[in-house]
Amino acid sequence: MDVCACHVLLLGPNKVYNALGFSCFSEGKLDLAISQYEKAVKLSPGYVTAWNNLGNAYEKKKDWSRAYKAYDQALQFEPGNKVALTYRDAIKERLERFRGVPTK
Repeated sequence: MDVCACHVLLLGPNKVYNALGFSCFSEGKLDLAISQYEKAVKLSPGYVTAWNNLGNAYEKKKDWSRAYKAYDQALQFEPGNKVALTYRDAIKERLERFRGVPTK
C-alpha cells in the first residue's frame, strides 16, 4: 500500500479532500479548492470545518451568496460555531449595506 492510500484509510476520504482543498487554497487555486471542499461535505455533510473552508474559498472569490450559504450550512450542524457565525454575519452585513447599490 502506498503512502497516499494509507492516509486515505487513516484519515477518511472526507478529511483528505478537505486537506487537498486547503492545499489548493494556499496556492491560490480557488476553483480546485472549492471542488475538493465540496467533495468533503458531500461525503460528510456534518463536516463543519470543510463547510467553513468552502465559505472562505467562496469569499476569496467574492461570491458572497455561496459563501453565506456555506457558513450557514456549517451552523446547521454546529449552531455555536464561532468561525461560521463571525463570517456569515459579516457577509450578511455587507450584503445589506450594499443592497440597491448599482454595480459597474
